[in-house]
Amino acid sequence: MAVVGENGVFAWANISQTGTQTKEDSYNVTSITDNGTGRTIFTFSTAAVNNDYAVMCSSGNRNSTTTSSRAQNLDGELSTTSCRIRNFLLSGTSDQNIDDSLVTITIISDN
Repeated sequence: MAVVGENGVFAWANISQTGTQTKEDSYNVTSITDNGTGRTIFTFSTAAVNNDYAVMCSSGNRNSTTTSSRAQNLDGELSTTSCRIRNFLLSGTSDQNIDDSLVTITIISDN
């Protein structure tokens, strides 16, 4: 059962960034846009009431153990119609953008 309304899940998505980015499943995400290596724009089906929402992300290998650390950062200002993320492979002093086969995003908002 989905929790909607005040402080509920506003949107979520499960995507693959490898090759042509693919949306595997989602809620309130109408499309994704490949914005460069490790970078994705998530466009909402229904706009948020404001841009003060919370964003949580994770990434790694879809079909095997992820052995290297990852981090996801916002890749631009939050918008009522979309959210941009950047996925990083953490490797000491040479962190780099990386496309992963499993990237998830969850957005909690005042719906």
